[in-house]
Amino acid sequence: MTSSDQLRAAILLAAAMAEHERQCAERSLRFAERHEGLLDTGSDEQRKLHERMSAINRGSAERHLATRRIHLAHAERLRNWRLDDPPGVEPFMSAMAEIVGAPTALTLVGSSLAQAYASASDGVAEAAQDLELMLSEGPMTDAVRAGEPAVAEVGSRSNAQRWPLYLPALADLGVREVVAVPVGSRWSRLGALAVFGPGRAGATVRRLGQVADALTQSVLLASDSAGGFPYLTFFSAGSGRSTIHRAVGMLCERMGCGPADALALLRARAFTAGLAVETVASGVVRREITLD
Repeated sequence: MTSSDQLRAAILLAAAMAEHERQCAERSLRFAERHEGLLDTGSDEQRKLHERMSAINRGSAERHLATRRIHLAHAERLRNWRLDDPPGVEPFMSAMAEIVGAPTALTLVGSSLAQAYASASDGVAEAAQDLELMLSEGPMTDAVRAGEPAVAEVGSRSNAQRWPLYLPALADLGVREVVAVPVGSRWSRLGALAVFGPGRAGATVRRLGQVADALTQSVLLASDSAGGFPYLTFFSAGSGRSTIHRAVGMLCERMGCGPADALALLRARAFTAGLAVETVASGVVRREITLD
């Protein structure tokens, strides 16, 4: 399959997923309306049950509609995307940024909560995300570890004590605020979604939480009838910043260490050299940098 064929297939998939989410939303709304029509019948216990089922189904409809907006924006970005665009231009994350109204980054983690995938909507989000990888501190890191939202505000005393290295570096990027929310469920932490420089942190936490919930339930954890995960094509090996993970694998093999130690070596070199972790990783992959 050629690159053009893959692009057309991705557009068709995004459009099909948007239509699927619309149908799911309509079905949930019908269920909600059915229960609401029964509120004045039966006992008090039955009324409470119908109220609860109505709320559940209306919440489900909102999630499906939020996911539909993501897929529609993604399909539009893909239609406008050129195959010769720079590697850093990622249509799915650009669509996410359009939905939340600010630069956006997504980090997915493995079972040890170490970063397994990183993707950003633009250079600002990518640079801010790389700061966390290099410094091992920041709101996305805390959102994953604690399983709750984290807000970083430049100039905040409490934040300065919490993230003493991250906040000054963030200010140098011209970002004044970061809101990060966990991605996953009560049983599985999958990562964190962050938005950079939005303002109005309280409202942003709620909105970003809704987007993260839609992303989790209808993209990351959604399987098809055959047990596959078709939406995960949006997070294929060709997307995201996979250079870091290639470098970690090469260091593990070359130095006989584990992934955590290999990533620590990359972070240390990046920190001392004043470079992005991905820049060092790229040098390792090209065999231009050795960390022996």
